[in-house]
Amino acid sequence: MAGGVLGGVILLAGCSSAPAKDPQGTAPAAEPAAPGSERPAPTQSAEPEPEPIVLPDCEEANATAEGEQATFFASGLASSLQPWNYETEVLSFAQYTGPSAQDAAAQASQRRVCSWALYTVNAMTQTTAELPPETRDSFLAALRDSDYIESARGAATVFTHVVDRVSTSIAQITTTATHIFLGDVWITIIDTGAENYEQAAIDAVLAANPALADGDAAGTAGGDATASDAGSCASEPVAKIIEAGVKRIAPRAEGAASGSLGGWDLAQAIAWAPDSYDQCAALSWVLLPTAQATGSSPTHLMFFSRGEFVGTDSAHGIAFRPTVTRISDDSISADYLWMQPGEITATASGRAVSTYTWDAGAKQVVRTGELPPNASGG
Repeated sequence: MAGGVLGGVILLAGCSSAPAKDPQGTAPAAEPAAPGSERPAPTQSAEPEPEPIVLPDCEEANATAEGEQATFFASGLASSLQPWNYETEVLSFAQYTGPSAQDAAAQASQRRVCSWALYTVNAMTQTTAELPPETRDSFLAALRDSDYIESARGAATVFTHVVDRVSTSIAQITTTATHIFLGDVWITIIDTGAENYEQAAIDAVLAANPALADGDAAGTAGGDATASDAGSCASEPVAKIIEAGVKRIAPRAEGAASGSLGGWDLAQAIAWAPDSYDQCAALSWVLLPTAQATGSSPTHLMFFSRGEFVGTDSAHGIAFRPTVTRISDDSISADYLWMQPGEITATASGRAVSTYTWDAGAKQVVRTGELPPNASGG
């Protein structure tokens, strides 16, 4: 035990065959044990009971949301509102989660709901709960069998998914659902905000329950993903990672279509992402089509390494959407279609295949193979 001292009892055997005298001169009442005889085993103390789980109060449950709300109210834009981070539900848990989450919530031994006003059209609701282990494991299995994207953040296991997207006259509002597990503590964040609220929620739970920091992230066999995995997986929601990448790509046009960015269909790219994006893979991909595309409109093949955007297959996109398959953790294959002379979109038969591999030493994607004649750059 760290910082403790373990004392030992040393038994001394006398040389004389006569019984030892006590200070009063009388013989001891009990004979010493004979050599070789068994002594009673020492009594072992019972295992200490685990500390009860403490759910943070709303004012302390998420410092990022708390700070964002404070800034919003200080701006004067929220003059008609009052802070709502007390136990209320602004974004409905029932609306933005599925049956598995709702069944788990019904079996929670304790639960606290908090909400924050983040901006005029943005809010965040966080639910922190304690689950029985069997309920937790069942829900983890359901999440792993869903469209949620899993990552590790220290001792926490995190699942994220874009559950709704609405365009208004002033903004596109994306609602993201996040489930975080720390031991038997389950945190759900439903937000339409611009920040990442995961780490602040984790920090608040760990501050109230320091023993949870010693646990492992929840793996497929009850804890085989450790904190060391956290550095190899992205923690940002996939929608935010893709949007940041698209902003670094040359605009195709000043697209005004709903969900477009620079003439590229950001909303469609995010919708397709669960089929290809892997925040823990050395190389994964997302297809980014032209906004309001036709069959032969240019598409970008966006590359990501452990959640970081690392480039595209061409400077301005390549006509037709390629068929992409995974070869290994760091390698993918792209099968491109193109129109040969005299062909139209419906009869295109040209084919080019490229293999893309992540070079960890050079920190770049390396291509081998062919590109279509209509490829612009590469």
